[in-house]
Amino acid sequence: MELHPSNRKNFHNQLKISLNEFKRFSDAVHNPIISGNLARHAYEEKPKTENPMTIGDAKVFIQALTKKWLASIRNNNKTLKAQ
Repeated sequence: MELHPSNRKNFHNQLKISLNEFKRFSDAVHNPIISGNLARHAYEEKPKTENPMTIGDAKVFIQALTKKWLASIRNNNKTLKAQ
């Protein structure tokens, strides 16, 4: 898990998240212009990316990310048990 922004690059590498995907996702979850009342912040600036994710895209992204993360935990546990 990312846990802290200083670990973000490692987290992205581990789960194969591109910087572009992350920025598009950030636009979707932080900006009320895109996600309305679901936005994490209440400022109304224009999106930072040219093609921000929709709320639907963001949900699919999170579901895929969760599956990757859970698989990485399972793989780590298998590796630890084998040692």
